[in-house]
Amino acid sequence: PGGTRIVYERAFLMNLKNSPLARTPPNNVPLSLLRANGGGSPTGASAKPLSTLSLKSHQQKPARNSPPKYDEHQEQFDMDL
Repeated sequence: PGGTRIVYERAFLMNLKNSPLARTPPNNVPLSLLRANGGGSPTGASAKPLSTLSLKSHQQKPARNSPPKYDEHQEQFDMDL
């Protein structure tokens, strides 16, 4: 009557942030669509190649050895009985 309710596990949702789709900006976005150049024309002085933008962002972040691991069997909510 009320439709189908979709329930996601906590571990699944936490691992979604590590997926390639969650990374911004994607590698295949044209420069004219990137907000880094201020939305101006792609031939303007502020336009930079995408490889330069992604290299700078990767150099500033500390490297992570592995993504955090979550216990799938951990209780999602605390229940008072």
